[in-house]
Amino acid sequence: MTQLKSSQIPTVEPIKVRPDPSYADFSTLAIHAGQAPDPLTGAVIPPLSLTTTFAHSTPGVQVSEYSYARGGNPTRTALVEQICALEKAEWGVVFSSGVAVVNAVTQLVKPGSSCGGRIVCSVDVYGGTRRYLTKVAREVGGYDVSFIDLSGPEEEVTERLLPHLHTGLGMIWLETPSNPLLNIIDITLISSLLTRHSPSTILVVDNTFLSPYLQRPLLLGATIVVHSATKHLGGHSDALLGAAVTNSEELHARLGFLANTLGGVPSPWDTYLVTRGIKTLSLRMERACETASVIARTLYEMGCPVIYPGLAIHPHHALSNTQSRHPGPLLSIDLTVSPCGASSTSASSFPVAAAAAAARLFISNLRIFTLAESLGGVESLVCVPSAMTHASVPEAEVGVGVVRVSVGCEGLEGLVLDLVGGWRGVVKEYPELRGGEGKGGFNGLVPEDNLANGE
Repeated sequence: MTQLKSSQIPTVEPIKVRPDPSYADFSTLAIHAGQAPDPLTGAVIPPLSLTTTFAHSTPGVQVSEYSYARGGNPTRTALVEQICALEKAEWGVVFSSGVAVVNAVTQLVKPGSSCGGRIVCSVDVYGGTRRYLTKVAREVGGYDVSFIDLSGPEEEVTERLLPHLHTGLGMIWLETPSNPLLNIIDITLISSLLTRHSPSTILVVDNTFLSPYLQRPLLLGATIVVHSATKHLGGHSDALLGAAVTNSEELHARLGFLANTLGGVPSPWDTYLVTRGIKTLSLRMERACETASVIARTLYEMGCPVIYPGLAIHPHHALSNTQSRHPGPLLSIDLTVSPCGASSTSASSFPVAAAAAAARLFISNLRIFTLAESLGGVESLVCVPSAMTHASVPEAEVGVGVVRVSVGCEGLEGLVLDLVGGWRGVVKEYPELRGGEGKGGFNGLVPEDNLANGE
C-alpha cells in the first residue's frame, strides 16, 4: 500500500476543551495539592515513604497518625489529597488497582439486607467491572445485580430505571462515557431520580475515561467517584492503582476500613508514580483531546463508522457538551455496522466473521498505535475489546468489529495518518463498510479508483 501523505488528509479543526472558571486553579492544584515541601529538609518533592511500619512511643501509642503501611503512609496521603482537590471531594481512599476499588465499593452494600442489597449497573461498562459483578458479587457474594441501559432520552431512562428504585436498591454503578461504546449517561438525571425515589441508594460514577480535568461527577450528584488511576491520572502506563473519593465521611470511613482489612492497597512506588503523573494531567489531556477530536472528524469525513461524542451525529452529543468540558481522548470504530456515528451492533448486517477480520486488518495496518489493553497513557493504543478487555462480556453487547482507540501525546499528523491508513486498508478489502455521500464521502482523500488499484 502506498504511503499516505498529509496533503491527502483534510484540514479539520480540533475541538478545544471548554473554558470553565471553576477550573482556573486546576493545574496549580494538580502540582501543589498534597505536595508541600518537606518540613525537615526543605525538599521540594515530598520524600517517598517506603517503610512498612512506624514507631510507637509506648505500647499502643503511635508517634504519628501512621502505624502500619497497609493502613496508610505519607506518600499515600499526599496522593489522596491531590485527587480529592481535583475532584472537589472531602475524602478519598486509594487501592492497588481499579478492580480492587470495585471490590471494596461493592461491599458498601450488603446482599439481601433490608436496607438495600441490590445493585444496578449500566450495561456498557469495563469488562473487569462486569466480570467482578457477575462472577464474584453475584455468584460468590449473593448480590442481586442487574444490568440496564442508562443512556438515552430522559423518559426512556426513567421508565427503565424506575422499577428498580422501589425494591431495596443499594447502589447504581455507571460509567460515562461508557467503555467501549462511548455512550453518555446523564448523571444529574440519575441523581435526581434517586433523590426523589430512593435517596439512600449510593450512586457510583466511574470517571476513568474523562478524569476530573474534563468532568467532576460529585458536583453533578454522584455519591462516590472511582478511578482506575492506572489510566489518565498516572498517564504513563507504569503504575497500577485505583481510587475512590466522596463527600460522605461515613462512606469514607467504611472504605478505609475495607482497604485496610482486605489489604488491596497500592505500593508506595506506584503511589508516587501516579502523584507525579497527575502533575501533568492538564497538559496531557489538552494534547490528547484535541488530537482525538481531529482524528474522529477526519475519519468521519472519510466515511468511517467512528463513535465519538464530539461528533454532532452522536446520539448523546448535546449531553456530552453540557456534562463535560470535552468529549475526551478516546474513540471507537465499529466495523460491525454501516457508518452512522454511533454503535448499533444489534442492527448489524455485516457478517460477524467479516467484522472480526476487518478489525484485525485495521490493526495490522497501524504503525504508531500499539495493540494493547489499557488506555490514558502518553502512548497511543488500540484494542479489540471483544477479544481483550471485554472478553467476558456477551458478544451481542460489544461487537467483534469494535476497535477502541486511546489517543496519546505523539505528533498529530503521524497519528492521523496512521489511523487513516488503517481505515484505507479496511475499505479496500471491505468496500461495503464505506460511508455514503451524506457524510462528506472521501472528499477526494482516497479516490475509489485508487482503492481499486490498491494504491
